[in-house]
Amino acid sequence: MILLSFTFSIFFLISDTVIADSKEADSIYKVSDGILDLRSWDPSQGEVKLSGTWKFIPSQLIRDPKSHSWEDLWNQADIAATGVFWNNHGNPEVNNARYGTYLLKVLWPRDWSQPLAWGEAMGINSAFEVIDWQSGRLLARSGFPAENLADEIPWWMERVFPISGALDLPDESWFLIPVSCFSYHGGGIMIPPVIDLYENLFQQLTYKRFIIHINVGFLLVLAFYHTILYFYLRSERANLYFAMICASMCMRQYTTERIIEDFIGVWGTHWYSLLNFRIEYATTTVGVFCLQRYLECLMPGIMGRTKAIKFWQILALGLFLSTIFIPNYDMLSRILPLFQIFYIISIASFFALLLNRSRSMNKDRITARIFSVLLFFLWASVFFDIVVLQFSIKSPMLAHYSIAIFFVGQSIILARNYQRAFRHERNLEEAKQVQKAFMPGEQSIPDLAVASYYQSAEQTGGDWFDYHYDPGTGNIYALVGDVTGHGIASALITGTAIGAARSSIHFIREHQMGVEEGSIHMVRTINEAIIPTGHKVRKLMTMALVSWNMNTGDGCYINLGHQPLIKVSRRLGPKIVLKGGPILGLDQNISIEAQPFTLESGDYVVLFSDGLLENPGMQGQVLKMRKIIKSLRQADNPRQAIDRIQSMTKEIWQDRDIEDDCTVLALGRSA
Repeated sequence: MILLSFTFSIFFLISDTVIADSKEADSIYKVSDGILDLRSWDPSQGEVKLSGTWKFIPSQLIRDPKSHSWEDLWNQADIAATGVFWNNHGNPEVNNARYGTYLLKVLWPRDWSQPLAWGEAMGINSAFEVIDWQSGRLLARSGFPAENLADEIPWWMERVFPISGALDLPDESWFLIPVSCFSYHGGGIMIPPVIDLYENLFQQLTYKRFIIHINVGFLLVLAFYHTILYFYLRSERANLYFAMICASMCMRQYTTERIIEDFIGVWGTHWYSLLNFRIEYATTTVGVFCLQRYLECLMPGIMGRTKAIKFWQILALGLFLSTIFIPNYDMLSRILPLFQIFYIISIASFFALLLNRSRSMNKDRITARIFSVLLFFLWASVFFDIVVLQFSIKSPMLAHYSIAIFFVGQSIILARNYQRAFRHERNLEEAKQVQKAFMPGEQSIPDLAVASYYQSAEQTGGDWFDYHYDPGTGNIYALVGDVTGHGIASALITGTAIGAARSSIHFIREHQMGVEEGSIHMVRTINEAIIPTGHKVRKLMTMALVSWNMNTGDGCYINLGHQPLIKVSRRLGPKIVLKGGPILGLDQNISIEAQPFTLESGDYVVLFSDGLLENPGMQGQVLKMRKIIKSLRQADNPRQAIDRIQSMTKEIWQDRDIEDDCTVLALGRSA
């Protein structure tokens, strides 16, 4: 995914550059006072962009050549440059126009046989038609021009129309081009179209559409990947917000390019035009909001919780709601500067916050500075695009490049996070091996039968078990403990408890303590060991300890807030031994009560943690105590008991990951 994100960024930059280069291709042929002379034109010189000065009749939509004389219209028309807003024109009549008709006269090359095409550039929410004066045929269309906003159907699409077959290329052609534009900045516009070989224009348009779909496809893949990643790692909300950024960029790309109109046709775009700008501004506002949340989740505390942030969030919500409830684009366009100011100030503020707070950060300093650079480029490009767009319809669209750079930065962050995760995974694996080494290995103890089963919910767990033999007295001590939670913190507490238990056994041996006395001493030693650490990290521990003399079978059982003991007798079968006690890690002066019992030859006991009874299966079912007791009636020794319990857990849990650590220890006197 890191490679995919980086590849997308490079592809975005290259493809956008190629498209931009194709747009900027200039020609020596220009329209001069409504006349375009192509008699010496050669297709190898490139496409002809119909820029320059055209004849223009404001506030009239002329579609029927028979209703007017070409000479009269030509003499009546004013001179107007294409690609310039009408409200920037010197003529007051043109300034006040919202619709009108362009006149164009084209002198064609002689003896021309190759098919030509008229390529419509993307308009700024305008609508226009191209009509051949001699034949009256409609050659090209972009929406439906009208004399009012209600009847107009704007269409931004870039399209290619063949014109050779319609005209059969006479020596010259006269074109009527009715245009209307009621939306953009309150002033009409027609971006200069192009003329070229049909094959060239069609391939260029197809390539551009392909690039756009590929770009959007990459965004969708990134959005889908980070969404899946969020549901897999619920704690990483940065993935969700990054997915929302990608999704909002997809929607914005489709609205600004109006790709959807490819599929619904010109007469189906009226309803879409009512939504287009709403979607564009809404998704951009959502994208900026998600960017703030993304940075906050990636670097907690970087944005702070000031009143300014809350005010900014309320403002973002207000702008978003305005895109929903404002009735038409004409009203929405009046508050367009608010959106632009919001974008510029927001990105500038993010940049300033990151730059300022990165100085006092240790953990996320590099990440903050990387995004500081990215946000500076994004702010500069957005600011430049907005300023240029106020004076010209042609914007360099630097924001596209900064977005690509943003994805490059995201690739760097992903790579750093991946490196951290790899290091963390390696540390976890080492911690797992250390914890595994804590568990008792194979011990040759006369007349002792022992078997165990252990499964942690994560790589390291909070469950542990141990058993010790004192050859001097013949006493055996067996323990099962459960630290609250699981993971590294709980595993460290288990290491402390196991270390305390093993140090206490040496003291018990030196002082030749009896079964009950030695058991109580071991419990107190473990409790005193985990209290200092447990208090700081809020970790407690339950534990069960059983001990007996291997010669006589007399022993005792101590329960410290743990699951009950199951005693399996050869004569009487399994029996639950209920005994309560205080949890370890709360108080040094705990009251410890040992319950005496006797193990005869062939008897054994089963100690287990709560994970055995609480981990749910695929259907939410859990292992019941009565089922364990029933199964143990058929188990003659500890090994059979563990095998039967493990078989039941596999049947219930199947391939589901367990939610809590599970430990089972069975041991007793051999028959």
